[in-house]
Amino acid sequence: MMPPISHQSHSLTSSPRITRDVVIAIVLPTLIMLSLSTLSGCSTTEGLGDDIQHLGGNIEDSAARNK
Repeated sequence: MMPPISHQSHSLTSSPRITRDVVIAIVLPTLIMLSLSTLSGCSTTEGLGDDIQHLGGNIEDSAARNK
């Protein structure tokens, strides 16, 4: 004989409990990947700064020509 099906009502304020296994399996690798991608982006920020500086120079030149 099969056990009866229980119907539990869940309120909107109840949330699933985050277990240690979930943290180890999902949250920790996600944080590691975000950290690594942030660190790898550090080498490109200098190039981005140069591009923005060059763009600013072009804007200044255009403004000077169109006075």
